[in-house]
Amino acid sequence: MEISSRLKWGQARAWWSWAAPWERFWRSCAPVGCRVEGVEPVALAAEEATRRGFQVHTGTPESASLISETYAAAFAWMVIEHLPNPCETLLELKRVLRPDGWLVFSVPNAGCWEPYVFDRNWWCYELPRHLQHLHSRALQAAADRLWL
Repeated sequence: MEISSRLKWGQARAWWSWAAPWERFWRSCAPVGCRVEGVEPVALAAEEATRRGFQVHTGTPESASLISETYAAAFAWMVIEHLPNPCETLLELKRVLRPDGWLVFSVPNAGCWEPYVFDRNWWCYELPRHLQHLHSRALQAAADRLWL
């Protein structure tokens, strides 16, 4: 079952960063009453998303002037590891999500077996693009500190 059909959107809006492979997911949100809105730091990618029919702010969540407690969900697939200060972005997401809102994200798992086996050749290290290398303990600590 797709997550878009599991969330109770009503006429809520969702926020997430633009990445072309997720277009199918975004389009699946419309039939369940979700208004798609995104933030993209790369102007060319934001223009392409707009051309494809999405409302996309160019910049960062912090610079987009999003309205507090408006969004039912925020999606950030493979985004957080690219941020110089993910805590600032997580605090911004907390601000713009409704009190019952969902934060759905993924990051490469630096606590899994792969970095130990592949050492410096682990594909997720990807310096300088991946600025953060997170594991579940770090994510839980951030959630405890920032979210609760």
